[in-house]
Amino acid sequence: MKPVLLLNAGVAFSATSPLHYTLGWDNKYAHTGHCKEHHYLHILESDDSHTKREFLNEKRQKANDKKPVILGPDSEYVKFKGDYFFNPDNSIENYIKYYLEHYENIKDDYKAVADFSNSNAILSEEFMNSIKPKLLEHFDVKVIMVFRDPIRRLWSVSNVIVNNWKTLRKNKEKRKYANANWDVQPENVTDYVKMCVGGKLEPNAYYHDILRRHRNVWGKENVHPIIMEEFWAGDTQPLEDFLDFPLPKIHENVYYPDMGSKAPHYDYLKDQWQSDTEDITKEFYDYCLGKIQYIYNEFVWEYGRMPEAWMR
Repeated sequence: MKPVLLLNAGVAFSATSPLHYTLGWDNKYAHTGHCKEHHYLHILESDDSHTKREFLNEKRQKANDKKPVILGPDSEYVKFKGDYFFNPDNSIENYIKYYLEHYENIKDDYKAVADFSNSNAILSEEFMNSIKPKLLEHFDVKVIMVFRDPIRRLWSVSNVIVNNWKTLRKNKEKRKYANANWDVQPENVTDYVKMCVGGKLEPNAYYHDILRRHRNVWGKENVHPIIMEEFWAGDTQPLEDFLDFPLPKIHENVYYPDMGSKAPHYDYLKDQWQSDTEDITKEFYDYCLGKIQYIYNEFVWEYGRMPEAWMR
């Protein structure tokens, strides 16, 4: 019987960290190895620069900074270095070797290995189809993705981007590495979101396309979309059925209920509670909805229904 490889296909700022903890820390379903996100497949597809390959090794070295020990490189479940994985010689063979080796370490206590890189959301169909035969030769591949109200997610992303720009403006050394026109970047979150909804959104915003591409490659029966608000409201049975595994404990989630800048500071979820430094108003939410209603409509077309907690 082949081991399960669980691929997370995002979406960033939709509670992928609490989902990672739910499956890996709280219930011991899947373990990710040295770190939650290494973006290996995205790097492999893009054949990107040495800088991104250095990023891979940095992710391994600093993986424990914000994570529980059980899910980091010092975990009792990570008994191998995996140097072949964290070096410039990226290949699907090394990816497979890494997860097969990791599975041997965790199989007595965990059911699956997992790649929780959010960049899996933007992998192309062509690339996924090219690696699919080799992955299926060794693994039973299951794909999950978690979707949050698009406007609330965009607001969180924009808070982080604008705050990062403010930091970079003060740091000339870091600015030279950032691809940005410093004369036109908005000074506040509202202006940045207006710029986004008035033009082309970033790839993670097109939920219907993420879901469609992965269903086309892996098959609808092997892909499970999670509505963030519904899962943390207690509707966990669909995911349990998909994984064939009980999930008695669901990890805390800063984004549910959505409290904006007043969100609780849960341990290991700093990336969440630091994101919303400003609060979205009802009036501005409605303004955004008028601009990107099509995002919701296209998701319904692919998913089959409108989540009740969205557009509120």
